[in-house]
Amino acid sequence: MTRFGYFLRVACVLEEGDREWRVMGMIIRLASTYRLTAHTTMPVVLWPHWVGRHLPSKAALHQMPLMMAIYRLIGHRLRYQPGLHGNEQEVRLAPLRRTKSGDFRIGENAFRVVPSEDLPPGHRFADCYSRRDPVIRTWGDRLYPSLSSLLLSRLAQWSLQSLNGVFVFIISKQDGRYRSLFSDDIGEEEGIAVDPEDCRPLSIGKSSGQLIFVSGFRPHETTAVSLKAGAEVGSCGQVLAYTTEVPAAEESSPWDVRFPLSAPPLRRILRRFGLESEISKTVSLYQGMCNELIRGDIYLSTRVFPDC
Repeated sequence: MTRFGYFLRVACVLEEGDREWRVMGMIIRLASTYRLTAHTTMPVVLWPHWVGRHLPSKAALHQMPLMMAIYRLIGHRLRYQPGLHGNEQEVRLAPLRRTKSGDFRIGENAFRVVPSEDLPPGHRFADCYSRRDPVIRTWGDRLYPSLSSLLLSRLAQWSLQSLNGVFVFIISKQDGRYRSLFSDDIGEEEGIAVDPEDCRPLSIGKSSGQLIFVSGFRPHETTAVSLKAGAEVGSCGQVLAYTTEVPAAEESSPWDVRFPLSAPPLRRILRRFGLESEISKTVSLYQGMCNELIRGDIYLSTRVFPDC
């Protein structure tokens, strides 16, 4: 491909999707912070032969949703380790692939695009539906409001083995502060929220857990910090925080001392939901469980926390 042809094709994509490129930029920065890019330094380079192969013409850009077309250009630069407890030596790339059935696959996850007309009337994903970044259904159990939400969810999943637990807080599912984590709108200045819907027969319409990225996706941020609400047991819900930051103090230390870089963004989002003071006072009781909970090595039961 000539230099002119390369720039022409890239210009076509840039012209088509201002919002989509901005969101993909945040995803790429987050992937880099999680060390999920094929090269640890930014920027991610799109080589001419790859652009020519996957974007041979402007018409090819419209053969799939725009966010998917953009990911197709950069997905091969992302990497992950399969499985929650996968072989640390086994690293796979995560390009977008099309299956024989016409569905799509990223990594080990198969999914399909959900047309707007297939959503039930009044569905919460209908109002924000975008044909450029459409609703996605994964095979088995989850409905995502957009492909970008699915990608963010996958980054969180792929990075679990390298994260450190900051705290886990147990709270009643009926507590208004806990419920507001799922119902309140969260602006990009506060974080990026991912709230997929459970599609299993006994859980249709329920959230499968709210995930909020509070840092790691903005320019010059070097630490990725996330907050997760869900994993409900009985009348209790969990609020967990995890980070890429290396602990700066012993486990017996307060969490904001152990993770001084992660504490400010976490405190901001906790303050937003009225949880900052209470979590600061009570979290030390559960500090030792954080990493095991995050990686799924142990699970809370009603015997451990009978009252929230």
